[in-house]
Amino acid sequence: MTGNPPDEGFNRLTRWIEAETGLSFPEVHHDTILATAERRAGLLGLSADDFQSLLRRDSAEKTLFFNEIVIGETYFFRDERQFSALVSTVLPALIRERGKLRLWSASCATGEEAVSLAATTAHVLNPASTGFERAAAGFSVLATDINENALARLASGRFPASSFRTDGRIWHGLLESCGQMEGADWRASAGFLRTMEIRHLNLLSGTMPDPESMDVVFFRNTLVYMRQEQKLRVVDRIVATIKTGGCLFLSSPEVPTVRHARLAVEEDSGCYFFRKLPAPGLVDSSRAAASRVKADHSPSRVAEQVLPAQRQVVSLESHMRDEEIVQALRLASLRARAAESVDESTYSNNERDVAGSLTAIVAALGANAFGAAEELLVKFEARTRETYISLYLKALVRKHQGNAPEALALWERARLYDQYFWPASFQAGLAYAHTKPERSRELMLECLRAIETNRDGDAYFILLDGFDLPYYRRMAERQLARSRLS
Repeated sequence: MTGNPPDEGFNRLTRWIEAETGLSFPEVHHDTILATAERRAGLLGLSADDFQSLLRRDSAEKTLFFNEIVIGETYFFRDERQFSALVSTVLPALIRERGKLRLWSASCATGEEAVSLAATTAHVLNPASTGFERAAAGFSVLATDINENALARLASGRFPASSFRTDGRIWHGLLESCGQMEGADWRASAGFLRTMEIRHLNLLSGTMPDPESMDVVFFRNTLVYMRQEQKLRVVDRIVATIKTGGCLFLSSPEVPTVRHARLAVEEDSGCYFFRKLPAPGLVDSSRAAASRVKADHSPSRVAEQVLPAQRQVVSLESHMRDEEIVQALRLASLRARAAESVDESTYSNNERDVAGSLTAIVAALGANAFGAAEELLVKFEARTRETYISLYLKALVRKHQGNAPEALALWERARLYDQYFWPASFQAGLAYAHTKPERSRELMLECLRAIETNRDGDAYFILLDGFDLPYYRRMAERQLARSRLS
């Protein structure tokens, strides 16, 4: 592209793409974006600035450009454990409660995910049938994506051999009643395709499905390309479309990165997903909680609003001893587990108070009340001094505010306090995944070694978004495998 210096022009282009779509592409995809822009600008005889101006004012040109640069990797029944959870638990319960179901593949790419959802639902509704016709009246699937070329392939109903992978093969048999092989391709039947509504949609700015209209939403492997501000907005928009009690499925690595006051994590045979909580009155929405906290940032008020049962009690006494801090962390984790009986008489007043402080900080983070969380952290450190716990929590605040470099620096500092504090190694390892794969491998190995020692592992539960030790072990192993392939 001509005109301004390439770096300046390209940076401006990528910022515009991010503002329009919410997608922040990794460096490995930058050459594709630049080549696409140069090729199209050359065909039109435009400079870099003129081409970018055209993209801003011409919706057809913008759509054509996005069709070229947005590449979706997908295949049938990707992450087969999620479909196992649908079959064994999620869909049967929803069918009993609601009758006809509405499912949504929110970033479906070429549609293999949408087809998998439809085939799975048809099977649950009518498992003995050799066809799907009897089940078709009981559900519908919405398939959306920003790439119109990808949607066109879904509409054609023809899928190549690459749509079938080892992962997902236990469910491939469900496709037999929905279509047939034609040479090396699989072709969906016309009747099966009629169970789907295919729609072009920009999740950041487009017209979303009606509020409370969806029972199950799959939105996988897209949040990893979004910065925190866009991520929060898109998740909030998607959650608004889900009925209370409905389910949201993300990819496994994305689950720990999402906090929303209307979402609760559930687990089924090693598969983690979100269930939508009841409306305000029982559980506040993240937006409502954040707005109330914004009106009054005082730590005591935040604790009262976000966590009524745990009032924040922090006095500026002398710093606590290390063993007291560890005990406070352990007590906060026991409280968070809820199901366990906690004998609090064995803990000192200091330990009980600081455990309440930790719980309030985590609750503020969960409500996206980051300013309130920062104020609570100031009080926490005044009581305990800077520790690996406070550094870890401050890093989470920075991460969710979109300041990834500062978050990474804080996690690296937290690691130095205690070699067994594996949550910091895990988060830093994820942060390095795209920029420094070798460092990512080192940290994931460090994380796994620390998990194996299990020293104070249970004490960290309050910091782990409701997930258990085996979950983080699996995630660390997967990330380690990915980094070895890069």
